[in-house]
Amino acid sequence: GGSQWPREILPSPAGQIGLLEGISCPSISTCFAVGTNGDVSSSLILETTNGGSTWTVDSSGEGGILYSIACSSELDCVAVGGSTSTVTTNGGITWTTQAVDIAFNTPAENLSSASCAGTTCAITGQDFENADILTSSDSGQTWQVTDSNLGFAPGFVSCGAQGDCLAVAAAESGDDTVS
Repeated sequence: GGSQWPREILPSPAGQIGLLEGISCPSISTCFAVGTNGDVSSSLILETTNGGSTWTVDSSGEGGILYSIACSSELDCVAVGGSTSTVTTNGGITWTTQAVDIAFNTPAENLSSASCAGTTCAITGQDFENADILTSSDSGQTWQVTDSNLGFAPGFVSCGAQGDCLAVAAAESGDDTVS
């Protein structure tokens, strides 16, 4: 429903949880949340398999803050932040972090949004001047720049069930764009 939103305070074992920035729930019981650890120095991925009653730390310590996570199933998720993507293909048992390049040896910056449908994923980020859309057809294992002139500041992306994705960004002129 959505008619009620009870507040749950997450337990913070030994200061492990810092800022939480994104959440994705591939089923009614399984959700993954991303952000930073307690001292905001490295990434954090939390998982629940009982609808949020309890949470466990899946991964911690791989780079900086993670801003967004998208799961196309209980097994396949992509999280992004800074210039990296972090991927699981086994439900969070292992996570692999990789640098995302816009062009040869040019890292993406400000990766801030992810969305997946099936094996198709899209993320938004920024190169030196422009907001970019990067896409993957293999659940986030590899990335290709799809649009490198989206606007000035990266926005958000959303993929529908058929794998069609839309992204929004702010343009320097103040005009927002949709691609």
